Amino acid sequence: MKSLLSKKDHSRRYYLHGIVKKHFIVNSHNREVSVTPDTIDLARENKYLMELCAKFGYNIQMSIV
Repeated sequence: MKSLLSKKDHSRRYYLHGIVKKHFIVNSHNREVSVTPDTIDLARENKYLMELCAKFGYNIQMSIV
């Protein structure tokens, strides 16, 4: 099965993973980003995370640790 994303899109997606991983937990197989309750506001203001959500269909998942 051929991927729907181009090579440029894949590169951008994994570049964004690297940036977002510094602050949050990224689960690429489920396309979700886990954040703690105290960082949920920071996550909603993060432009790289918002690009992952808008362009690649990621969800923000709040996890209680």
